[in-house]
Amino acid sequence: MHKLQIYTTKGTLLDTVGCFAANTVKDLVENAVTSKKLRFEEVCSLHKLGEDGKWIKIKWKSEVSDVPTVYKVIKDSLKCRLKHRVRVVDYDGEELALIPTKSGTIVRNIVNEIVSTLGVNMKNVFFVEVFRNKILQNIRMDQKILREERLVITLDLLERDVIRIENGEPILPNCLTVLKLDEMLLKYEHKKIDNNWTRSAASELVQAEVVARLKAGELMTDAEKLLISKCMAPPLQQHCMKRNAPWRNESRLYLANLFQPYPQLHIPDFVSNQDTRVEISVFERVMIKNLTIFKRKRRSAILRLMKTSTST
Repeated sequence: MHKLQIYTTKGTLLDTVGCFAANTVKDLVENAVTSKKLRFEEVCSLHKLGEDGKWIKIKWKSEVSDVPTVYKVIKDSLKCRLKHRVRVVDYDGEELALIPTKSGTIVRNIVNEIVSTLGVNMKNVFFVEVFRNKILQNIRMDQKILREERLVITLDLLERDVIRIENGEPILPNCLTVLKLDEMLLKYEHKKIDNNWTRSAASELVQAEVVARLKAGELMTDAEKLLISKCMAPPLQQHCMKRNAPWRNESRLYLANLFQPYPQLHIPDFVSNQDTRVEISVFERVMIKNLTIFKRKRRSAILRLMKTSTST
């Protein structure tokens, strides 16, 4: 008769169980641990005793030997929890925490527990994704994850000044009192061109010359409008705009404030008057491109984290 030895994670022998016949080692072990009122999900690290007296690691789908064999597993009561490790990252994909959860497999329950554990609000939850088949996929709150799948929660913890409505009138964020168009232009640095993007006409412009033309009341060329959009988008996205969405109504209000000293700048040249996806103006294109680059970098950062943890 085959035998199964059950050890603790510290190497202490808990029990030796006689095993009934089965087609695979997995079935044999499952029947044995169930007879001892243990959960099969709690055991791991399957080995068999070799002829030389040393333990040999084998696969769960291995066939049961024809000769009496001694098998070994480790009982790890934390295994079920650790299989539901939740990786929490920030907006840039940097790891904040790796937390075990006991909330089962429903995404909403897991997210609620993580939010409570970290002491943050649900409004800080930006993305909820599952690492499935080596790919990050969006997942709904009412869906379930499998035991071997990993959940990734992205938190946006940056506190931003947002538009408030008081007495029916929009109150602009305080950040706009310090953001000035001419200062943003002078501080803007042309980014290095990589293989994925072509050089734009705005990269050939000198910011100081554009500011001088702007203050002189001259009309801006298409290249200068692109440069203005590039210098405005990052600060507004960082401090004011809602994440992941270049909302046109917000953009119009912000640009109206920034363009006030420069009557030659017209908002429709930067943000479309039409709330459709057919017509996209220069400022919106810049914001969408920034979001595309961010998503690519963020996802790459998370995938690197997930790959380093697959062996744990």
